Amino acid sequence: MEFEFDEDLAQLRDTVRRLAKEKVAPRAREIDLTGEYPQDLFELFGATGLFGLCIPERYEGSGAGILGLTIAIEEVAKYSNTAALMLLLSRLPTGPV
Repeated sequence: MEFEFDEDLAQLRDTVRRLAKEKVAPRAREIDLTGEYPQDLFELFGATGLFGLCIPERYEGSGAGILGLTIAIEEVAKYSNTAALMLLLSRLPTGPV
């Protein structure tokens, strides 16, 4: 069995890891303490295409599939479960596509 990510998934992991460290980590404590919805992170995830990971390329998504979404969720969850939940819940409306 092969457990290595292909080049595209490894690049996705590295990109989301960097984004999470730079943008999510500094806000994580504040998000937890205030309980306010992190609209800035929502907009960041949208602008970087993270909400389209499960959408096929022919519909202007990235086509990374559920594995790509899982990788992104895992990287974000290292710093904020709230932010990771935002990514997880993006699967609900994109599932039918």
